[in-house]
Amino acid sequence: MKISQHTAKAINPIIRGMAQAGTLPRSEANTTISILNQAAKQQTSSASSKSKQVMLTVKQIAERLGVCTKTILRMRTDGQLKGIKLTGSNKSLRFSEAELDRFVNEEVMS
Repeated sequence: MKISQHTAKAINPIIRGMAQAGTLPRSEANTTISILNQAAKQQTSSASSKSKQVMLTVKQIAERLGVCTKTILRMRTDGQLKGIKLTGSNKSLRFSEAELDRFVNEEVMS
């Protein structure tokens, strides 16, 4: 479920009021509030992780792995690394830091 913290904060008093008025059992109200708060936290954490995603150039990846840039381009062609092409040239390739971490962890495990 996708829900913002703002929405969860707005709905919580309504649910509490329904529980106090007796139109909603307290156990159901507590469960609903808990689910809303958890969904809002997950939505916030996933949004912040997406906004903090670091993109690296071919040269930066090559330096971190200790290989030449041609090796990185070959690894992308072979499907070992997934990059994003911003425009027409190879100079505009970008790789997420998460993709680099995935590749390094996969290589370590093999």
